[in-house]
Amino acid sequence: MYTAFGLDAVNSYTYLYDALLGQGITVFIVTSDFDQLNGPAGQQAWMATMHWDGYDDFFYSKRYVYWYASDDILLTPINKAGAYFKSNLNLNFIIV
Repeated sequence: MYTAFGLDAVNSYTYLYDALLGQGITVFIVTSDFDQLNGPAGQQAWMATMHWDGYDDFFYSKRYVYWYASDDILLTPINKAGAYFKSNLNLNFIIV
């Protein structure tokens, strides 16, 4: 796998996201809270290099929690955080 994607490892594709967002195309960036290699910190690091006009508003926008009702082992319904998300214009960032 590393050999197949070795040349791709150091390339930045941020400019493609900038172009999509600049054209008004809705972009969803989804990451896992348990992803050790490319988790939220890694995603947010490259997102900070974006040159999209709406990025500052996105960066300072409020982060929301998606709650869901779940049964625990004792079959007692409880609310759990299912995801964290923030959105501005056509950029959506979701941590599951």
